[in-house]
Amino acid sequence: MTTIPKAKVSDEMKITHEDQKMINAFANKNAKHNELKNTVEKNKKALQNLEDAGDELMMCDDTGSVPVQIGEVFLRMTPDDAQVYIDQQKEEIESEISKCDKQIANYTQELKNLKVKLYAKFGNNINLEEEEES
Repeated sequence: MTTIPKAKVSDEMKITHEDQKMINAFANKNAKHNELKNTVEKNKKALQNLEDAGDELMMCDDTGSVPVQIGEVFLRMTPDDAQVYIDQQKEEIESEISKCDKQIANYTQELKNLKVKLYAKFGNNINLEEEEES
């Protein structure tokens, strides 16, 4: 009759309430950080689209009206009014990108501090790194 060797019982880390709060804070801040990065990426695409629209607007003749999409509706505007609208939209998006970039920097620093504390306590027993997307 063969005996099955007992598995080594490893000393499991004791997770205190404070540790759990730090882990939860890290998860929440990391989710918000990623959400902000996605918002910046989306806004940069919108900004590029507005710049392209402005370039196209410069090439059109000034005699007619041009369709401008506002929400789900297209309105006809003079090229000058359309350019003013595009410039206003660009300013709003640039402001939003700047605001998000500041928040991302704050979250990055907070995440870095939490990583140091959590890795100091748990070492390789905790994984706080992002998974690579394929």
